[in-house]
Amino acid sequence: MDNLEKQLIYFTVMLNPFAQIIALWDMMKQMTWQEFMHTYGRATFLSLGVYVLFIFFGHYLVDHIFQIRLSALRIFGGALMISIAYRNINSGVKTNVLLNAKVSDLAPEISLPYIIGPATIWLCILIGQSESATLGLTGIAVIMFANWFFLVLIHRVISDLERQRQSLVGKYFAVLMRTNSLFIGAIGVDMILSGLLATFPIIK
Repeated sequence: MDNLEKQLIYFTVMLNPFAQIIALWDMMKQMTWQEFMHTYGRATFLSLGVYVLFIFFGHYLVDHIFQIRLSALRIFGGALMISIAYRNINSGVKTNVLLNAKVSDLAPEISLPYIIGPATIWLCILIGQSESATLGLTGIAVIMFANWFFLVLIHRVISDLERQRQSLVGKYFAVLMRTNSLFIGAIGVDMILSGLLATFPIIK
């Protein structure tokens, strides 16, 4: 498995469609699957545009505009992932902000932070630095389309379930999300450690 394939697999893990289902669960129940399909589709295209920006210009933005180390973004992303994973394991995901927003305003609210995050931006910058940036962008576009299709399909299934079964499905995904958060937290720790090693190679 080459480096690009590893990065794309890592991107899929960071995108975390299972956690998105739980995070958007209450909102999904308030919308028809057609409304969700269009709203989440807009959020997906908006997020993809951001990823395109960071794939081709991310290294320049980090080095010359923000003037920070890429390892700093990696460490911050890891710390944020640990915080989110801990919250998800202990209390679940809250979506009050999304429930209070207008449908027309939901796309950017969904895009950040549910689709875009420090870890996925960091991966896009790494992909942009490789010789296969265009191929990497194609891979990310395919992953995001598959993620959109998966969430829309889950919403379609949910909307056809009876209330009792819907509750059971919700509990199943809640357990799955919390289990998944264990691995997300571990990845966050690994990102912090690798960021520290990149910043202070002497500690190797």
